[in-house]
Amino acid sequence: MKNLQQTSQFHLNQWELTDRIRMEDFNGDNQKLETALASLAAADAAEQQARTAQDAAIRREAAAAAEAVPLVKLLEVPVTQEAAQVDVDVSQIDFTQYTEVWIVPILSTAYHYIYLRCNNIASDSYFHPGSHQNYLCRLEANGRLGQSKAKIRLAAYLSPVACICENIYDTSNPPYYSTIPSIAPKDLKTLNFVADAGTINGEGKIILWGWKL
Repeated sequence: MKNLQQTSQFHLNQWELTDRIRMEDFNGDNQKLETALASLAAADAAEQQARTAQDAAIRREAAAAAEAVPLVKLLEVPVTQEAAQVDVDVSQIDFTQYTEVWIVPILSTAYHYIYLRCNNIASDSYFHPGSHQNYLCRLEANGRLGQSKAKIRLAAYLSPVACICENIYDTSNPPYYSTIPSIAPKDLKTLNFVADAGTINGEGKIILWGWKL
């Protein structure tokens, strides 16, 4: 009996009308297909495993790089509408994990000042050297966006909460220290920015950065 014709690449049988069909020819072709498909599946699984391992390595490297950077952005709160008071919820921040938290308010008002208070406390509970005030710190405003830029260095890991306020726009005013004796770090829930009169303009933002311990 003559040999069957076969395909050139995988040597699968090709029958002609005069050929005798035998079971071993079918089984042989099926075994070749099984072997080839199994090899393809194994190669695909190996490639997928290698990609997964590579992705995991990249994520670990990125996490390690992020961990090595001590300064992290904690919050950025846009201010898009006029309001007499803008509140920032900080209840989810564990302040004990940071040496300092920098509060950077970029706000403006048509009046003179914007005050920062904590937990909506408006009484004379805040201590400045030599006096008591009804705010933690005061930002110079004067009506134009950006003129009330400040960096407030909040040492919230201390008890009580304390800060140093640096007015970025008005460098003639030196940084000053203040604290609120009635608030421990675990009790700090909101930061409240309040216009001395009128409203805070609806354009600006408040950013919080943390320096990790």
